[in-house]
Amino acid sequence: MCCTSIFFINGNGVHEMINFTLMHFLLGYVGVSILISFIYRFYSLHGSLNFFHSKRGVILLALGIILYPVPSVIALYNGVLDREGTLVYIKANHPEYYDLFSQNSCYTFSKPTGMIIYAVVAAAEVSIMSVAVAFAGFKIYRLLSEKKAHFSAKTYELHRQLIGSLCAQAFIHFSFLAIPTVTGFAMVIYSFGNLRAVSLTIMPLLSMHSAALGLTTIIVTKPYRKAAKAILLRPFGLASKATRRSTVQITVFPQTTNS
Repeated sequence: MCCTSIFFINGNGVHEMINFTLMHFLLGYVGVSILISFIYRFYSLHGSLNFFHSKRGVILLALGIILYPVPSVIALYNGVLDREGTLVYIKANHPEYYDLFSQNSCYTFSKPTGMIIYAVVAAAEVSIMSVAVAFAGFKIYRLLSEKKAHFSAKTYELHRQLIGSLCAQAFIHFSFLAIPTVTGFAMVIYSFGNLRAVSLTIMPLLSMHSAALGLTTIIVTKPYRKAAKAILLRPFGLASKATRRSTVQITVFPQTTNS
């Protein structure tokens, strides 16, 4: 694996490890934040948010976000060779890639078991988080249906839009992160398919994940969608303008004459 960040030129294996560690933590934060948003929305429907507004709640949520990617990062570090070991392994087993590894920030796993352990741990983390998010979404929709009679039409529509936005974000997370990465890890674990072609597909999907997540939020949430539409159409003079029509009621009284 080679670094594709700003450390690609004149870098070493340490830079690539930093790059991969940051990727694990940042992508892990996205999954955990979506789950926390679902849990927050669930307790908001219950009308009990004391935990989220307490110091204890904030500390526990922060620890959960920080600690979630740690197991896969530990498995990654334990399975990777150092710089010298990587070059020796590549020169002996894959000499056609030696120039690439020696001149750029690249590394390799020490043995197949190291890669499999890392793949199993990372795939398990992503799968557990995905199942938890799906279960939370199901529970929220069920609770919203139960409480529909207690809400006004506007309040119910607001809750429905917020939950719909969360579900759309979860779908993007599944499509651009969970499914591609779990598929790639499964190919490593069970040794099937063209892993190089899948890797070239997975990396662009991962890079589009954040952009697609933000765009989905704008499209699904009605106020954001209207504001974005107005901003995009304004330079072309096509922004919709609300026209107000006033009606004047005229009352005609019949004229009477005294005779």
